[in-house]
Amino acid sequence: MTLIMDRESLRRETSGLSPARAGQRDKAIDSLKSIAIVSVIIIHVTSYGWDVYSINSAGWIINMMWACLARPAVPVFLMCSGALMLAPERALPTRKLFLKNLPRIILSMLVWAMAYKVYAIGAGGDLTFAALIQGAKEVLVFNQEFHFYYIHMTILVYVCLPVTRLIVARGERRLSEYCLALWFIFGVIYPTAINFWPFYLISGFARQWMLNMTYASIGYGMLGFYIRRVASGAGTRKWHALSLGFGFCLAFFGTWIICVRANAFADAFLGGMSVGVAFMATGIFGLVSAAYPAADAAPASDTVPDFDTAPAFDAAPASDTKKKNPAPKRGLTKEAIAKTTKYLSDASFCVYLAHVFFLRVLENAGWFSGWMSPVLFAPLTAAGILFASLLVYAVLSRIPIVNRWLI
Repeated sequence: MTLIMDRESLRRETSGLSPARAGQRDKAIDSLKSIAIVSVIIIHVTSYGWDVYSINSAGWIINMMWACLARPAVPVFLMCSGALMLAPERALPTRKLFLKNLPRIILSMLVWAMAYKVYAIGAGGDLTFAALIQGAKEVLVFNQEFHFYYIHMTILVYVCLPVTRLIVARGERRLSEYCLALWFIFGVIYPTAINFWPFYLISGFARQWMLNMTYASIGYGMLGFYIRRVASGAGTRKWHALSLGFGFCLAFFGTWIICVRANAFADAFLGGMSVGVAFMATGIFGLVSAAYPAADAAPASDTVPDFDTAPAFDAAPASDTKKKNPAPKRGLTKEAIAKTTKYLSDASFCVYLAHVFFLRVLENAGWFSGWMSPVLFAPLTAAGILFASLLVYAVLSRIPIVNRWLI
């Protein structure tokens, strides 16, 4: 199997695609973004559990289980962006990138960041003009709500797209694999290993060999494209399942061991660029991609990537045998799942931006005090926050300009 890189391979791969098929939604990307946005909320909910439960207690272990399961969220989002944005057959003029895509991300970041500043200032009882001016200054220098780090990374990923798209479109498969190998060594393995002996003894310029998290995020985009095009066939499922299982064990047991030994919370195995989380993200992305093959597909050229509407490769063709189907419930179930993941995918950017408001409300109400069983607390709380955030999306998506530029 070869990666679609050179122009001749690209011509052969896309020549048989119909325009209608190229404009359909990608159910794999919709499903992956749905998984990712739910996981983001679970990560933030379980972050309170590190202070609520005693280390090595049953509650702490269960909270860590939920936290580990959800950790691939941001890597999966980045991989979805890469699968869409790096497709050589997808038209993405530099003018459109810098005059439409990037301004939209930056504007939404600034507006929502200021909204969080106003909320924090108001909650602190100091809602004055001087405080608002100070808050606006902080927003402009990226002193923003903690979860906006993903948007800061996305801006850099977008700025680098002309380069990464060139590697994908004009390079060879081995060139992409070499780039991915460099990324994995210096963006994933090294930043994880540097926390442990003997690697933490390294000093000087050798420490600067590793990529920081922001630049390493570019590698996840290339990995997403690579898996979607090369490593998502039916025969790869067992390897992706092994990757997911290995990554979870490394993140879960690695975190357990170092936290117990230090008698304090440590996240060396839980970071988005840690080895275990990278393997988990690869496994999840590969398994879902294998369930929705992209061999005969091309993304729609007009789709705004990342949190926005994803094009699809595999919508079912129209059929006149609907009434003769002996098992209509199955079809209805698949259709319902597709509609649900499509809606979650479309809403994911708004949910990501808005959900921390509800975290803050619950925090101020004393919700995160360990009063519920940890088995149920994280999923039920995340479900409630997701529902509230979707209500925000349902309202804002009906407001002109706002639905185009801010969510």
